[in-house]
Amino acid sequence: MFSTTPYRIFGQSGIVRWTYCIESKSMTLTQVEDVYWHDGHPLTLGDLVFAHEMIAHPDYTVAGGTRWNHGQQNIVGAWEYHNGEADYISGLVLSDDERELTIYFIDFSPFIQYFGFFSSPYPRHIFADMPLEEQRYHYHSWAAPIGWGPFIVQDIIPGEAIHLVANENYWQGRPYLDTVELVAVLWDLVPDYMQTGYLDISPIGINDYLWWPEPDNFHYLGVADGSFGVVNFNLGYFDYDTGLVVPFDNPKMGDARLRRAMAFAIDELYLTAGLFSGMRVPAVSIVSPPHHHFHAPDLTGFNYDPARAKAYLDEAGFLVGPDGWRTDPDGNEFIIHFLTSDFNYMHEISNFYASSWEAVGLQVYIESIDFPSLSSYLLQDDVIREFDVSAIWWSVGSDPNPGTLWGHNRLNIPRFMNDSFQQHLDGFNSHDAWDAELLHAHFHEWQWLFYEYAPAFPTHWRVALTAVNNRVVGYDILWQIEDEDGTQSGLHRIRVTS
Repeated sequence: MFSTTPYRIFGQSGIVRWTYCIESKSMTLTQVEDVYWHDGHPLTLGDLVFAHEMIAHPDYTVAGGTRWNHGQQNIVGAWEYHNGEADYISGLVLSDDERELTIYFIDFSPFIQYFGFFSSPYPRHIFADMPLEEQRYHYHSWAAPIGWGPFIVQDIIPGEAIHLVANENYWQGRPYLDTVELVAVLWDLVPDYMQTGYLDISPIGINDYLWWPEPDNFHYLGVADGSFGVVNFNLGYFDYDTGLVVPFDNPKMGDARLRRAMAFAIDELYLTAGLFSGMRVPAVSIVSPPHHHFHAPDLTGFNYDPARAKAYLDEAGFLVGPDGWRTDPDGNEFIIHFLTSDFNYMHEISNFYASSWEAVGLQVYIESIDFPSLSSYLLQDDVIREFDVSAIWWSVGSDPNPGTLWGHNRLNIPRFMNDSFQQHLDGFNSHDAWDAELLHAHFHEWQWLFYEYAPAFPTHWRVALTAVNNRVVGYDILWQIEDEDGTQSGLHRIRVTS
């Protein structure tokens, strides 16, 4: 529906053009391309309205839907429709020809343009008269999913392969390839399959890169993705009834000097170079790499500095006792309860962190649990969680709004909040933030504030690798980002030379 600019916001090269109005808190979409579903039926903005009606339907979550979230609830009238108080969503105003749609929002922040609402149409002509709970069993849901992209699903062999054929009526022109086959293979076999030519394009792991550093039948493409490691301190709890993060009165890890010391004690460059051979890199900001244009230019992160870490601990009163371990400021034994998981290198990473903290005199007790249990425990509401520090891995989407992870919501794992922090988070959602220059300045100030308070600290970013056969032409690892030709959905541009 929208193209995507290099800044991860809505572009103007998709099938719609868009404008916004701060005063009326609205965005107007105008369809400028004639587009057809794979069955030949015209696609219009009425199909986008239908998608929102399905997501806001009271039976949607009962049927297993997961997209009834703030982005959809922020549209005027969505809650009334969800609660059965209205027959339509009043904030979705569609023209008679269904080629213009004005969307009215309750809160109108600049992050709406970062794909801040659901933007994929849903075929009304197929599903309009079908109960929502039955739609998942429809032929066009599971056997031949219908879309409007460059390739059409021809058949599915469950657990093995999906066969696709070129969409002759694709709105950006017929794809170069006649057919595409998506195959399921064992992860360990990817390098061999790439080398023999059985696969043309595949994600590939770091260990495979180490075993095949200079392949002769394929090459590597890499990009720093939206994933990052983060160490969180336990500083409060989330009140489900009020929807607010409530800081503890006197948290064990409450001194920011202690938290900064623990960050400076870790040599992330040594860790990432040794364990990941440079395929992960030390993180300098809590803002992920896809939104690097918001990075504070002078922020270098918590570079390894054990002397500085010890100085912070001494200043905060965490002094070394006769046994070599640091005590708390009252002279009592101080043991840090470190909660982590054994998922995907976390065992090695957590042991390295613990040994780094012990090297500056902090005594650490590690508790490792399985990743699903860890995630559930960290996100619990109205619970005083029994840990001091946790290490997890986040993957973020297109919305860079800091309030998503660090505001008043259960995803704020440190449960940290104060007046200054809240004031900055509120500023991101103000009308002034629609000014790009002011928004960037606000991001820079907030990152320095996060660095100062250190309720958590980022550890490292990940490089995602894709293996590509030498015969493939026209594939870009960032294919979804529009290029100088304004191209979106660039998979239709892939060719093979043999």
